[in-house]
Amino acid sequence: MKKKIVCLTPLTADEIKSFITKNTTIVPEIGICRSFIAVLHSDGRVTITDAAKKETELFNNVIQLSSGADHILCLGSDKRVYSYGDNSFHQCDVSNWNHVIKIKASNYCSAALTENNKTLFAGTFESNTGSVQKKSIHTDTENTTAVFDLIKGLNTRYVVDDCNGKVINEYVCSACGSSYKETKPPQMCSHCRAPGQKFISYGSKNQNTRIIKGRIPVLFSAPYSVRYLRNGETKASDAYTGAIVEYLCQCYHVHGITRIFNNNDDPNSSKDVGNYRKMLENYIDTHNICVLVDLYTNSNDYPSVEIFTNNGKNLNMKYDMVKELTSHLAKICPVSVDKKNGIGRNMICNYIHRKNNLPCYKIELSQPLLGNPEILCRIINELGKTFQNRYSGRLIEKDESY
Repeated sequence: MKKKIVCLTPLTADEIKSFITKNTTIVPEIGICRSFIAVLHSDGRVTITDAAKKETELFNNVIQLSSGADHILCLGSDKRVYSYGDNSFHQCDVSNWNHVIKIKASNYCSAALTENNKTLFAGTFESNTGSVQKKSIHTDTENTTAVFDLIKGLNTRYVVDDCNGKVINEYVCSACGSSYKETKPPQMCSHCRAPGQKFISYGSKNQNTRIIKGRIPVLFSAPYSVRYLRNGETKASDAYTGAIVEYLCQCYHVHGITRIFNNNDDPNSSKDVGNYRKMLENYIDTHNICVLVDLYTNSNDYPSVEIFTNNGKNLNMKYDMVKELTSHLAKICPVSVDKKNGIGRNMICNYIHRKNNLPCYKIELSQPLLGNPEILCRIINELGKTFQNRYSGRLIEKDESY
């Protein structure tokens, strides 16, 4: 008797993916953090139980769970990463991670492996003594593509508002970190199904600045990271400056203050109703800041960096740091110092130097740099490394810092 030969039709990629999804067994996991316990159930749900023994469901369709000191990572079946918990060291900044196959959370950092073997990092590595190690990074600072991708991702947080018309805010889901740009809070997160009350607004008249606390006594400022009003006319923002400051904070542990909402004012004007300068003054005093770096862009038609010190007056005529900085940057692109009068009396640098007796630098990046990711990233990292090396590892009294 002859055996019947059966010809099988090859499965399509979608059919294979569907078969794997339906036949993948989710292994229940428990993550124990300092303030809550997280559980991955066999049906893909993730719940947390707090100190009051209250159980809350956070996510669905999760296939992996990993816990740190006070945060958790969840890998969804869509290969995206979701987070929950403390974000003091940016360990939960994972909302843009895609195509991930493996996750791992540690004390204050998060890591993931993608399908193409790329490793992703967020947060801070800590040594046994609790001090920050020099290798504490958010991403590979030598990889210009990764750096520029991160900066572009951070730049999406600086939404454009219409000043006198409809305002578009950024709303972030506190459960999974997903971001939405809407005129009003979403009713539900489309990713983790969290209700509307879990959304935090990052653009409002009550919260017009983003403050990032660091460990190195250097403060980077981006006063024009959103549009502003000058003499009744709306001016364009200085593109990427807010994102650059956030990147420097994440990679080099400096402090940062950026604008995220326009109150129809000009931070560099004496009529500044939002009083951005006053806020900087108070922050510098309360956090023992040793130097201020105010970041802008300019309209030069060639890649360049311009540094303004009010002809040395804002440095008390001490040029050591300027010489060190220019020597590093000059290897990358043309650099000028006080080439023109770029600091008026009402400018932030002049104001802070008078009020806080602090060395203040105004640094302008030319627009063409924004179109050259390689040069831009090298300059940004050189800024971060130079100031980090100068001020890390020691407490510096303000009158001895320059």
